[in-house]
Amino acid sequence: MSEKKMTKTALDNELRSATLAKVMEMFSNAEEEVMQVSGTAFAFPTVDSEGNDSWIEISVKVPKGEKLGKGEGYAGYDGYEQAEFYKNTQTEKAEKAAAAKAAAEAKRKAKEEKKSKSKEKEEEGED
Repeated sequence: MSEKKMTKTALDNELRSATLAKVMEMFSNAEEEVMQVSGTAFAFPTVDSEGNDSWIEISVKVPKGEKLGKGEGYAGYDGYEQAEFYKNTQTEKAEKAAAAKAAAEAKRKAKEEKKSKSKEKEEEGED
């Protein structure tokens, strides 16, 4: 009798469950009150920096990648590529924020200079 192969979905489910158990154990060993809240997630109570009660929920998934056309399945997921994409996106956001801050500062300075010149003209006219 030949050994029956597991489907990709069954393998992914097995991997997700094993990983979820490991991560839950890690948090439990860190003395968190860990509770499984779904087949793919667990949660634990916590307190924020101001002493307010809150919750953290952590999900574990096995990404399939990008959905292709109807009935064509998925393109492979590449974690290295995703990490690089995220890093680039964060860098772009930081650069845009810095540029916006610099533009706002320049605008504020120009407004102050204009106000200062206007005040100087007023004072000259009083003499």
